[in-house]
Amino acid sequence: MPPSSDPVNDPFYQKLFRLFSHFADVLPEGTLRPSQGEFLLDELLREAGRPTTSKKVSFPDDVSFRELLNLLEVLFPDRLELEPAAERVFERIIGHLIRKGFILYRQMYRKRGCLPQKKVSWSPGWCTIEPGTLTLYPLAKNSKHFQIPLNKEVAIEYCGYLDGRFICTVRNGNNRIDLAHFDDLAIKAFIRDIQLASEKSTREELAAYDLKRSMKNRHVDREVAQRQALEKEKQKLEKELESERQNLRDEEIVRGLATRMLEEEKQKSEQMEKVLYELQMKLEGRSSRREFRGEGDDGNEEDTEIEETLEEIPENEMDKEHQREEELRNYAYHLESSSYDADDEDGRSSPLVSQSVGMSIVQVQRTPSPSVGDESESFDFDDSRCSSRNRSISECYFAVKGAAVILPHSQSPPVGTRDSFSASEIQEHLPLMIKLLRQNDSLNMAVCLQTNVPEHIRYLVIVTTNQATEGNDKDARTLLIGMDYFEGNISIGVVLPLLWCSEVKLTGDGGVVVYGSARTPKKADNTLLFRPTSVQTMWFVFQFLHRELERTIREMTGRKMKEPSLATEHYMDRINSPVILCAQWQQSPLDEDEDYGLGADVVRQQGSPGENLSMQSEIRRELRHVMQSLDLEQVTSRDIKEALTQELGNVDAYKEFIEIEMLVILGQMEKPSQIFDYLYLGNEWNASNYDELMSNEVGYILNMTREVDNFFPQQFCYRKYLVSDEPSTQLLSHWNETTEFIKLAK
Repeated sequence: MPPSSDPVNDPFYQKLFRLFSHFADVLPEGTLRPSQGEFLLDELLREAGRPTTSKKVSFPDDVSFRELLNLLEVLFPDRLELEPAAERVFERIIGHLIRKGFILYRQMYRKRGCLPQKKVSWSPGWCTIEPGTLTLYPLAKNSKHFQIPLNKEVAIEYCGYLDGRFICTVRNGNNRIDLAHFDDLAIKAFIRDIQLASEKSTREELAAYDLKRSMKNRHVDREVAQRQALEKEKQKLEKELESERQNLRDEEIVRGLATRMLEEEKQKSEQMEKVLYELQMKLEGRSSRREFRGEGDDGNEEDTEIEETLEEIPENEMDKEHQREEELRNYAYHLESSSYDADDEDGRSSPLVSQSVGMSIVQVQRTPSPSVGDESESFDFDDSRCSSRNRSISECYFAVKGAAVILPHSQSPPVGTRDSFSASEIQEHLPLMIKLLRQNDSLNMAVCLQTNVPEHIRYLVIVTTNQATEGNDKDARTLLIGMDYFEGNISIGVVLPLLWCSEVKLTGDGGVVVYGSARTPKKADNTLLFRPTSVQTMWFVFQFLHRELERTIREMTGRKMKEPSLATEHYMDRINSPVILCAQWQQSPLDEDEDYGLGADVVRQQGSPGENLSMQSEIRRELRHVMQSLDLEQVTSRDIKEALTQELGNVDAYKEFIEIEMLVILGQMEKPSQIFDYLYLGNEWNASNYDELMSNEVGYILNMTREVDNFFPQQFCYRKYLVSDEPSTQLLSHWNETTEFIKLAK
């Protein structure tokens, strides 16, 4: 639409401005609302015979006359197309001329008497429709125009196609006139406009009607935007819900497994503590032992026998009694070291530490230095004992194949304890790991991991920082540090702090994944995935990390802790492993799934519930057989899974079930704890192992459960008490009877 040389005096622009002012006068700002601008554009497009596409146009909040002209230039590049449409809209809005055009008409007269009604022919004419009036101008010469009043009493009827034309009838009282047109759409448009003129019979009513139409809000764009926003929010909530469900399932698995394993250890610990307490009282000659075994003649006779025996002991035999007391203290130490720290109310124990075979105690001597960066440290090994005189400058560790765990100073073993264990790589590398730590930081655990690089040994080291070295940050941190031993040197490959928002999960194929922060989960730079070298070590470190995470959450509750801390930055600045070794620490769970064939393309065999239960029972039986026949310190979860696949075929659909059952069986396969030469404490697995019972020369079995059967009633003497295997069960009421049964067995 080319600009006019004199827009002010151009009638076309004057009419457009008059249309703009007609609606803009409603607002004090002198502008149009978006809905009014849309209304004007729709009317112009409709009169031009084009589809109304103005809803795709983005209108500002206030539409000025200049903005309206810019929109018209976009929609109507040719002024010749816009001018007739603008003229028609001007007549409709300003002149209140609803419709005009050529039409055929005939005026029908009322029939009188019995004479037939005279047939009236059609006459062409010009028709105009205004509020309350229908005017017809005959095209014949010397004919006068006539008007038909329109009001709410007027009846309009569409008669359809007759005599080659489309006809409608307009009745007002006794007057009737037929209108016809050769175009069906045209006659319907006349009918619609006649109805509008009848309903809005005055100019004021028609003007109010047009203003109301122009004030309608634009709902289309808003509804589309709202619908898209709701869809995005729905997808986001569905993802969060699925993530929460997955986390809840993982949490239930871990809690159920931990409860099942740890409650057994708790009951075992309570029983051993009671027996230990009774024996200490007997050795010291305390009279309070009667409270445990009961009143009676048998008790008095036994008291007399013990007192006579103590009096007959010569002085040179007192050393044996001291040795016996030392053995009791040693037993108490092993009892204490096989359970978790005192701050864990459940008293959970580690199956790896409780094993007596393949374990040694290692002492690492650390010489204090005045500076943090000083590396002048000396190391000393003692596989037999850790001297209590050097607690301030030495660390004692349990060393087993593939793992080492610190022994707290309060639980240092007494002099004389020794476990046979040959030198291993982790014992040799332990001083090198400690040398990379700051002087006051503690190495709590070191675990050997699987690697794909020849001549390369990977370790996951769990370090606790000391509060005194943190400066203004008084909170201790737990750090996961990945160390690489390669070509005779040890270096740091990755550092990940364990925070209150961290997560520890099993990957389902012998691996453990730690998400450093819940705010950015599943990112490679915030995730640590590792695979221990054995199933036993994997279970051990999984329990240990959960304990450290619970402690971290408990200590950080209600406080804001600065991260990264000074300790985290200190160790991150010292990451200097070769690139090929650091790349292994940056593998994500998705990468591991691809390496081990655990991606989404693995075909899941889904059967009926009955088939799944049958298959799970078969897997459980075969898994127990496989784990009994293998050295669990030498094999990984993948090796066990391959053995199952050889026997049962493809078991990928039961990967999670196999992982859980593997840990349950691992806890059940612990050897019974020997309390004394004549007394063992075991679980259901031990009670059902006939060969193990015979090798330990067991003759009497005390069954303190309702759920476990007496497996060999013909071979052993049983005493069973029907009590539930639950933490809340009270066992003290059976103390006297069980004590008498143990005496009988002795």
